[in-house]
Amino acid sequence: MSDIGATFGTPNLSYPFRHSKGDVDAYARSNFIAKITEEYVNFKTPSRPSVMYAGRPRSFIQRTHLDGLLNNVPRDDARWMGEILSRLSASQLQDAFRAAGYTPDQVDEFSKTVEDRIAQLNRL
Repeated sequence: MSDIGATFGTPNLSYPFRHSKGDVDAYARSNFIAKITEEYVNFKTPSRPSVMYAGRPRSFIQRTHLDGLLNNVPRDDARWMGEILSRLSASQLQDAFRAAGYTPDQVDEFSKTVEDRIAQLNRL
């Protein structure tokens, strides 16, 4: 990941823009899985930006292509992702967030949320 803050930020652009990145509370509250069927999983992806963000063309254009990006992922594939990710230790997850410069409380919350999401994948 080139920008861990954007990866673990809010699912929507927010104002001011810096609030869209690295917001541990918004990330923990956001939905991870949008829909589960017998065959597929739809993951919650960043929503389309509102027109008010057209003043930031790069962000606006990038986000318009994300809608539905992770729809219809076969359940077996999603479960496989969980199996691979579950090989990461709690310490490794914490190290990633610590290296990104988060506070100890943020490191704990981000790590806990990621562990919970990995567990969701493994329960599919």
